[in-house]
Amino acid sequence: YRDMYTKLMAELAPKIRGDPAKRSYCFKQRGLVTRGVGQLKDSWEFISRTADNIKAILRDAGTKGDDVLEWMLNLVAKAIVKQAEREVAVAHHAAYPLASTAVLVMQTHPRLADMLMVRLVKKCPFAVPEYVAKRSGQSTDEYLKRAGYKRNDDDELESEGIYSERMAGMLALFAAIVQTPDIGGQPNPFPVHHGWTWLARMLNQKPRAISPMLVQTFLSVAGSTMLTAYARQMDKLLGVLGSAWLAAVPTSSPLAVAGKSNLTTFIEEYQQTGSLRRCKSG
Repeated sequence: YRDMYTKLMAELAPKIRGDPAKRSYCFKQRGLVTRGVGQLKDSWEFISRTADNIKAILRDAGTKGDDVLEWMLNLVAKAIVKQAEREVAVAHHAAYPLASTAVLVMQTHPRLADMLMVRLVKKCPFAVPEYVAKRSGQSTDEYLKRAGYKRNDDDELESEGIYSERMAGMLALFAAIVQTPDIGGQPNPFPVHHGWTWLARMLNQKPRAISPMLVQTFLSVAGSTMLTAYARQMDKLLGVLGSAWLAAVPTSSPLAVAGKSNLTTFIEEYQQTGSLRRCKSG
């Protein structure tokens, strides 16, 4: 996905930005997309209307050329991920209407699934999941940027707490998309097996301080659907999670200690009730 982003910015971006008519058109349409996504509410009326409006924008973009359509798909993905970064970070249930809107648009434009992952991985490498390691010869700033950290207007690096919240918000969007059921008789183009792949990969890597928070975020959003889809396999995976994996979580930071404690309680509740607590609104 990082390679796809590099190609997008190296090949397609100059074409759009170098053509005044296309640049102006995309700028105007981006505003409409951003406004619609930003005003989204958790009601089917809003979700359906927002998705229809985005599909109309993309349909019109297609009449301007394949390059314009591709760039607008990129801008739609960017707007959705940015909304998750802002709103879902502080209210994980807000990922559900955002995900339903994305799936409705993906049903007509499957390419949006790739664009969403491109935009997610750029800002949140844990969507793969990937723990970004500092490369030989790489500066600290380059490493932090690749890992998804941000600086404020005073060039101060954000705190671990704020960083973790943003990462969890974007991961919640990923989880909400994979758990979204088929809509209107049409399949979800990015279905639940992507969630299984994510969780399996996560548990096959050595956990870091942020890992428990990310896993609990994923399970609180998509866990119920995963249990329905995978039943015994999921139960076994949760058994591994609650034993060997949690035991390997480092306790060298307050983030790790709190995350490990919260996830332990979450898994214990599952073992007692047979269901995974779902994130709630309000």
